[in-house]
Amino acid sequence: MTAPTGKVVHGDPWTFAQHEHDHPSRNWHGMCQDFTHSAFGVPSDGTPSAAAAWERAKYRHPETDPANIPRGVPVFWTGGSHGFGHAAVSRGGGSVWGTDLVRDGQVDVYPINDVHTKWGLTLAGWTEDIDGVRVWQPDAAKPAPEKKPAPAAPSAPKHATAKDALDAALASLHDGRSHLEKDTPHFHDFSQAINHLNHARDNWGKK
Repeated sequence: MTAPTGKVVHGDPWTFAQHEHDHPSRNWHGMCQDFTHSAFGVPSDGTPSAAAAWERAKYRHPETDPANIPRGVPVFWTGGSHGFGHAAVSRGGGSVWGTDLVRDGQVDVYPINDVHTKWGLTLAGWTEDIDGVRVWQPDAAKPAPEKKPAPAAPSAPKHATAKDALDAALASLHDGRSHLEKDTPHFHDFSQAINHLNHARDNWGKK
């Protein structure tokens, strides 16, 4: 499986994260949920923790493999000593912009797996929304190729009838007579046979 493709539809999380990394506007200690919704330009709806935000999200995607998490989405973990979990912004490729893990209270890039390795938290997955606002949308699915109709089965061969046999015999007699000279016995014999068959054909099916 590969990570889904899509686009951020609210905010500019990478510009925000890079600015907070280079020129912090505050100390983000213990404020991972605030950092994540702020990165997408979404005001807080009062959700108290990252774990709670995961539970409240409408478009949730449970995932245990960091490689399957797309770029530009909120990422969530559950667990911790108080059960608050953790939240961050996916950079794609199995890493995130997040707080506290590398430097206390600061924003840095780190591998998704390090959150479990260093803090023992469980990766829950990713979402398309945070604090009630959709911030990411998947690319539209490509329509399936139109199926071409199967070629028609060849029709069954037509069974010859007695009338077909008469027509074939007439054609054969006409062909044979065409090679004979007129006013010869054989020519007259062919002509007589043709007349008999024509009479039989014209009266075919009559009672």
